[in-house]
Amino acid sequence: MKSFESTILNAAGAGRRKYTAICAISVFCCCLMSISATAQIARTWTGTDSGYWGDPNNWNPYGVPQTGDYLVFGGNDSNDTMTNDITGLSVDGLSFGEVSYVLKGNPLTIDNQINGLSGIFGAIDTEANGNDDTSTTTTIYCALVFTKSAVIVAASIAGTITESTRDLYLNGAIQINESCLLTLESLAISYEGGGNSHLIVSGAISGAGSVLASADDEGGHVSPVEFSGSSPNSFLGTLYLSTIGSSSVIFDNSAGSVVSTSLAVTNGETANLVLDSASQIGGNTTVIIANGSKLSLSGSSPTVGTIAMTNVSADALPCTLDTGSTLLG
Repeated sequence: MKSFESTILNAAGAGRRKYTAICAISVFCCCLMSISATAQIARTWTGTDSGYWGDPNNWNPYGVPQTGDYLVFGGNDSNDTMTNDITGLSVDGLSFGEVSYVLKGNPLTIDNQINGLSGIFGAIDTEANGNDDTSTTTTIYCALVFTKSAVIVAASIAGTITESTRDLYLNGAIQINESCLLTLESLAISYEGGGNSHLIVSGAISGAGSVLASADDEGGHVSPVEFSGSSPNSFLGTLYLSTIGSSSVIFDNSAGSVVSTSLAVTNGETANLVLDSASQIGGNTTVIIANGSKLSLSGSSPTVGTIAMTNVSADALPCTLDTGSTLLG
């Protein structure tokens, strides 16, 4: 495994899925605090004039987004269906608040790193009281290019009385550059009415980088990560899986495989993987279960290239492959 992947995965395994939505908001706040050192400006969408990013009147402070800006969509705005009409825009990251947003238009590059990672923080509530019974959906249609390791988070907050839901759809193509790890994380919270989130990746993933999909379950509030869409993925790196409780990572691409190189559960993690069809995993894929990890399969029965189950000498925990009612050929 490449050193950059080991570093990120070890940090993730130590506490990534202990996050609640409150922690996710804290991550967002840390990002804003460090913007002065790493980004040109934190620019907040107001949508005063129109839904076009290229209109300077739609932003506070006034002006068209520039390379290195961090873009904030806090919920107290207008024209929440937006178009990126700026060519070649590269930003530090995006954060979407407590209303439903739609983003279309030109490809968008997520480039500079904030506290080690750039990213998209989707459907994170920015209300001061931190409680909300509503459900929102943020949908990104424009293509996304990641030049450095990054994280995309769908995070809910606790509903006051009933469970809240935050959905984040990535419908545009995603490109991950070489030596980059894209973390896709869906978070839940059990406080008060609880909350769940759904991260749905419908755009085809390409490039030489790797992907980590992490799904959460807090007190029965289940937040899956789903790979759907109508075009197979072609990225060359590894797809790492991690789930908590009854949550799962779901493969239901209608046109072909979600992963065709290597699929891995490492660092003592567990993963529940649901396969909509046998073709979701490419026939030459290497399945890796390492260091006391467990992979549980359900749904259709795939054919893979190689299964590798390994431990280090100091690790007495067994690696487990639970095929359930499926057959792994």
